[in-house]
Amino acid sequence: TIVPKAPSAVASPSEVAADKVFSTKGLNVTGLVWGHPNAKAIINGQIYGIGDTINEAKILRINAEGIVIRYLEKDYLWKRDKALSVLPKEG
Repeated sequence: TIVPKAPSAVASPSEVAADKVFSTKGLNVTGLVWGHPNAKAIINGQIYGIGDTINEAKILRINAEGIVIRYLEKDYLWKRDKALSVLPKEG
């Protein structure tokens, strides 16, 4: 016998946000310039700086490792090889 699942409660926006992860799909980093206050990243032919937003993620830092972004209250390191890792929350 198959028993239908009971309808689940509607998720709150924070619960929905907790499941979302930033995606680099379709985004191509072709250049990074760091080492001074005006660090830049070239993504899909557009120039982005610290404080700019791309796909709802805010650019926090640009350095030799890659681009540090904040998306839905989580920080990610977007490495130059396209790998994406979640950074631990700062105290």
